[in-house]
Formats: sequence, structure tokens, C-alpha cells
Amino acid sequence: MTRNSVLADVRLPATRRRPTLADPRRADSPRCVGLIMHSLASRPGRIVSMAQDIAAQLHARLLVEFTSLADPGHLQAVRLIERGADLVVVAGGDGTIRQVLPELLGSPIPLGIIPVGSGNVLAAALGLAPGSLADQVGAAIAGRLLDIDVGEVVCTEDTGRTTGPALFCCMAGIGRDAETVRATSRTLKKLLGPAAYGVVGLGQVLRRPRPMSWRVDTDHWQTGRHWTVLATNTPLVPGAHIVPGGVLLAEQARMDDGLLDVVAVAPQRPDEWAGIAVKGLFGSPARVPGLDYAQGPTIQVHSPEPVAVQADGDIVSARCVDFRARIAGRIRLRVA
Repeated sequence: MTRNSVLADVRLPATRRRPTLADPRRADSPRCVGLIMHSLASRPGRIVSMAQDIAAQLHARLLVEFTSLADPGHLQAVRLIERGADLVVVAGGDGTIRQVLPELLGSPIPLGIIPVGSGNVLAAALGLAPGSLADQVGAAIAGRLLDIDVGEVVCTEDTGRTTGPALFCCMAGIGRDAETVRATSRTLKKLLGPAAYGVVGLGQVLRRPRPMSWRVDTDHWQTGRHWTVLATNTPLVPGAHIVPGGVLLAEQARMDDGLLDVVAVAPQRPDEWAGIAVKGLFGSPARVPGLDYAQGPTIQVHSPEPVAVQADGDIVSARCVDFRARIAGRIRLRVA
């Protein structure tokens, strides 16, 4: 049996710490847990063993699939659901989570997250990253249920080609932030987590802003030179290791309000980055030059020149000229 095959009812030796549940017979407990393990995740045997312990306490089956370069998560979710999984758990990062979103959007089947990927922004935004591996596995399988919004972005490229919809849970961005994502290596993400984007982004700070226009719903277009325009669903960008607590994006943003928040970063002079940095790092309530905010269910951005677009850390277009983001629906999660 290969790593990419399905492992039904896996039973491995117990680890040193066996996760236990205070109330293993809750009415909303899963009966069949489908675990998607990223092929590069560390300690896969330990994770599977812990998941088996939790599933056994719930009198649930455990099905396990590993991702591969050819199949990074979506087909695994399809197969697990077809085999009866009523909970899909991802042991990986934001990229693997994005792969399973199409199967879970609007579905009663919850998503559990074991944040062992190179980028774990969603898990950190939900408060899932801290704690022991045993606690993370327990929360992913038997935690309380929470519904959050899922956004989608569609891009029209300068060739007329349309890409998307690409789903996201935390944010989609067009401009220099997407170019930062594209320039951030897997090695640096593995070393620093979400803070890797901030480190690489420092090299993008002084690059010339791009001409872009944006609007929320049918409001008037806001035109100028922008470093980036973000459609975000979370108030913070987690900044593990470098910025404890994270960087403030949009203090009004909520992950369950049916709205996206625009953060338009448009410094006109290099010294305006200082105010933007203070706002982000310390959460100052004062408005600062170079930052504009808005909120609504749909966001449009137009660029006269092709620019990159990212969704939750994945590049979804390299040559976008028209960007449209909206709330596509909700998913249900297991959280601590």
C-alpha cells in the first residue's frame, strides 16, 4: 500500500501522550473522520495515531489519505466524503485547506485543521496554532463548531482569459502583496511561518505603487497609485515569531458577518510607511495617510496594467486587470 492510497480504520501504536475527551458522546460528534495528510507534514505517524485515539473515543471510523504533487487535496476530499466521512480534517497548511473548500462550501460537513503546513494563517487567525499537537488534533476532531465566511475571487487577465473562482478564508490581494507571496520561498515559509511574507515584503516596500481603481458594491471608484488592495475576512494577519499577536489589517473585519473589508494601501511618499507600520503593529485608532478602508459583500479592482493576485497565500493570477471578490458562502469548522 502506498502513501497516496486510502488507509481505512488505521491503528498504530499509541504515542506518549494520548489525547482524551471530557465528553466523548456529544450529539454532534463525527461518526467517520476523514484525515487528509499533507505528504510533507512532519510526524505523520504520530498525527494518525492521535487521530485514531480520538476517533476511537468517539466510536468513529478513521479514513486517511495523503496528498501528492499531482493531487494536492481536492480529490482526497472527494473520495473521503464519498466513503462516508462526516468530518474532513486537514493536516497541512492554507494551500491544502483551499483545495478542500469547494467540497465543504455550504455543506454540513465540518472542516478540522491540524496546522502543520508551511503557512498556517487561517489556523492562527482562529487561535488554533498554539498548544501541543495532541491539543490541536483533539480540537480538529472534537472541538466546538463554528461557521465562517468564505470569499471567492475571479480575475480577468489582459489576454481576456478568466481565472477562478478561487476560494479563500482570510484574504485575497492584488498588487505588491501578491508579488511578495510569489517571491516567498517554501523554505522561508517553513522556517518563519506567516511572518515569512513580512520579511520578504520589506524588499517590496519602496517599489513604486501601481495605478489601480477600486470600489465596494456600486459605490464610486477610488482611483490612485496603490501598493496593494486587499479583500480581507480577518482583522489580523498572524505574525508568529516576529510580531506577537499579528499585524492589524482591518479592525472592523469579522469572519462571520457576510462582508469583506477593503484595505487599500496607497502610500504616496516613503515616510508614510512609518505611520502604516505603527497602525499595523500597535493598532492605533487614528487614521493614517496611505490607508483607506471600506466594507461590503463585493469588491472590484481594476488595473490598467497586468498585476499578480493571491488568495490565502496562493498565486491565482499573474496578469490580472479586473479583480472581483465576494462572499461565496460559509463553511463549518471544528475549533478549540
